[in-house]
Amino acid sequence: MNPLEGNIVMTGGVVAYNPFLVKMFEEKLDREIFVPPLPQLTGAIGAALYASEAKGDQNA
Repeated sequence: MNPLEGNIVMTGGVVAYNPFLVKMFEEKLDREIFVPPLPQLTGAIGAALYASEAKGDQNA
């Protein structure tokens, strides 16, 4: 398996409600994993920003 490079970020509801999973990955990969605030909403926030930019909304 190729080593992972750069920062590791975990998002989604599974991460939000199961910090043990993050700890398990950190131990297995021997790396720190970043979990953003409200990880269960990152996909929705990204979709909203993308739609706003595609529309040309300057208030995003």
